[in-house]
Amino acid sequence: MNSDLSACLHTEGASDFFTQPPLSVLYQDEHIVAIDKPPGLLVHRSPIDKKETRFAVQTLRDQLGKHVFPAHRLDRPTSGVLLFTFDGKTAAKLGEQMMSKRVYKEYHAIVRGFMYGCGMVDYPLKYRFDKIADKHRRQQQAPQPASTFYQVRKRFELPYAVGKY
Repeated sequence: MNSDLSACLHTEGASDFFTQPPLSVLYQDEHIVAIDKPPGLLVHRSPIDKKETRFAVQTLRDQLGKHVFPAHRLDRPTSGVLLFTFDGKTAAKLGEQMMSKRVYKEYHAIVRGFMYGCGMVDYPLKYRFDKIADKHRRQQQAPQPASTFYQVRKRFELPYAVGKY
């Protein structure tokens, strides 16, 4: 019997799924898990990018085989330690500790421009409402206080132009 067998495989979007590396787990116990969030990854679905298909919450859930709850967020371009819990109650408690500044957080950044010594940036964050996702939220939400102390660790200049800057 001579038969030719052929198959057509639809792979649109599948290559991203198979080529994405797993998230690096820094610490895990029965209550929490800490990962090294890479830059560019959203923590969860957001109106910021409705076309995005990969999120830390879903990726970690699939990687560990159980539901996870973010205790806080990191902005999309920010890399660093991101904490998750295995239940919503623990996530809420950790999140409250972070919001009330009982958790010390330190960021290291490379910035463009001229900064000297140390100082404080006090710039309240305004919430941008999404017409669909936030239709039941209070539209007159006060800006969230946001203060950042900074200290210049090192200054350097590059001998060539980088990007459009």
